[in-house]
Amino acid sequence: MDAPVEKLLSLLSNFQNHRISAQTFCTEYEEVWNFELLRNTLPEAQYSILNSLFDEVIYFIPLPKSEWDYPKYRTEGEILQAAEKALLSLQQGGFTTNAQHPPQ
Repeated sequence: MDAPVEKLLSLLSNFQNHRISAQTFCTEYEEVWNFELLRNTLPEAQYSILNSLFDEVIYFIPLPKSEWDYPKYRTEGEILQAAEKALLSLQQGGFTTNAQHPPQ
């Protein structure tokens, strides 16, 4: 597995296990996705899972909902839920193992 994919999996695990904040997770996930990962080298199923998560990550905003001016923004809880769903899908698809990224 290439280094950027490993970074994404590590970010997922660290976020799920509350070792990094939502802000850190989203910022670093977006950085790896946009500037390090060669997306065309991923298997289609893995790409789909990671891309769906990216589509959530880009809408994270660390402000209370009362201050939002755009309905697609996401809370930390929503990002955590999306990350957990992605990690489970990756595990079920054989793209990671429970041993590498244990559940919380």
